[in-house]
Amino acid sequence: MFGKQIPEATDILVPRWWSNRFYKGSYSNWPIGVGHHQFNQIKAPVGRVYFTGEHTSAAYYGYVHGAYFAGIDSAKMITNCIKRGACTNKI
Repeated sequence: MFGKQIPEATDILVPRWWSNRFYKGSYSNWPIGVGHHQFNQIKAPVGRVYFTGEHTSAAYYGYVHGAYFAGIDSAKMITNCIKRGACTNKI
Protein backbone atom coordinates (compact mmCIF):
# COMPACT_ATOMS: atom_id res chain seq x y z
CA MET A 1 0.00 0.00 0.00
CA PHE A 2 2.77 2.48 0.89
CA GLY A 3 5.55 1.07 -1.29
CA LYS A 4 8.87 -0.52 -0.45
CA GLN A 5 10.69 2.56 0.88
CA ILE A 6 8.91 2.79 4.23
CA PRO A 7 11.25 3.79 7.09
CA GLU A 8 11.14 2.01 10.44
CA ALA A 9 8.80 3.53 13.02
CA THR A 10 10.52 5.85 15.49
CA ASP A 11 7.60 6.65 17.78
CA ILE A 12 4.04 5.65 18.61
CA LEU A 13 0.99 7.77 19.40
CA VAL A 14 -1.42 6.53 22.05
CA PRO A 15 -4.44 8.85 22.02
CA ARG A 16 -6.06 9.65 25.32
CA TRP A 17 -9.59 10.47 24.13
CA TRP A 18 -11.05 10.24 27.61
CA SER A 19 -8.71 12.86 29.09
CA ASN A 20 -8.38 15.33 26.20
CA ARG A 21 -10.41 18.42 27.07
CA PHE A 22 -11.46 18.85 23.43
CA TYR A 23 -12.89 15.33 23.06
CA LYS A 24 -13.85 13.84 26.45
CA GLY A 25 -14.56 10.53 24.74
CA SER A 26 -14.60 9.13 21.23
CA TYR A 27 -18.32 8.79 20.64
CA SER A 28 -21.37 10.98 20.87
CA ASN A 29 -23.17 11.28 24.16
CA TRP A 30 -26.17 13.56 24.07
CA PRO A 31 -26.66 15.51 27.29
CA ILE A 32 -29.83 15.16 29.32
CA GLY A 33 -32.56 17.43 28.01
CA VAL A 34 -31.72 17.29 24.28
CA GLY A 35 -35.01 16.98 22.47
CA HIS A 36 -36.13 15.83 19.05
CA HIS A 37 -35.94 19.40 17.69
CA GLN A 38 -32.27 19.89 18.66
CA PHE A 39 -31.38 16.45 17.35
CA ASN A 40 -32.94 17.27 13.95
CA GLN A 41 -31.06 20.57 13.83
CA ILE A 42 -27.72 18.74 14.19
CA LYS A 43 -28.34 16.63 11.09
CA ALA A 44 -30.19 19.23 9.00
CA PRO A 45 -28.55 20.10 5.67
CA VAL A 46 -27.04 23.56 5.35
CA GLY A 47 -27.16 24.64 1.74
CA ARG A 48 -25.41 21.93 -0.27
CA VAL A 49 -23.74 20.40 2.79
CA TYR A 50 -25.35 17.30 4.27
CA PHE A 51 -24.28 16.03 7.70
CA THR A 52 -24.11 12.35 8.51
CA GLY A 53 -22.38 10.04 10.93
CA GLU A 54 -23.01 8.16 14.12
CA HIS A 55 -24.06 11.38 15.85
CA THR A 56 -27.02 11.71 13.47
CA SER A 57 -28.46 8.25 14.13
CA ALA A 58 -31.40 8.41 16.53
CA ALA A 59 -31.32 4.70 17.30
CA TYR A 60 -27.58 3.98 17.27
CA TYR A 61 -25.71 7.20 18.07
CA GLY A 62 -22.20 6.50 19.29
CA TYR A 63 -21.88 3.24 17.36
CA VAL A 64 -20.29 2.27 14.04
CA HIS A 65 -23.50 0.80 12.68
CA GLY A 66 -25.19 4.13 13.52
CA ALA A 67 -22.73 5.84 11.18
CA TYR A 68 -23.42 3.20 8.54
CA PHE A 69 -27.19 3.59 8.72
CA ALA A 70 -26.95 7.39 8.86
CA GLY A 71 -24.79 7.33 5.72
CA ILE A 72 -27.41 5.27 3.91
CA ASP A 73 -30.15 7.69 5.02
CA SER A 74 -28.14 10.72 3.84
CA ALA A 75 -27.39 9.04 0.50
CA LYS A 76 -31.12 8.41 0.00
CA MET A 77 -31.93 12.06 0.80
CA ILE A 78 -29.34 13.31 -1.70
CA THR A 79 -30.47 10.82 -4.35
CA ASN A 80 -34.13 11.85 -3.92
CA CYS A 81 -33.11 15.47 -4.16
CA ILE A 82 -31.10 14.99 -7.36
CA LYS A 83 -33.37 12.51 -9.16
CA ARG A 84 -36.82 13.55 -7.98
CA GLY A 85 -36.40 17.14 -6.87
CA ALA A 86 -37.58 16.13 -3.39
CA CYS A 87 -35.08 18.34 -1.60
CA THR A 88 -35.61 19.28 2.02
CA ASN A 89 -33.72 22.45 1.19
CA LYS A 90 -32.70 24.12 -2.04
CA ILE A 91 -29.43 22.87 -3.55
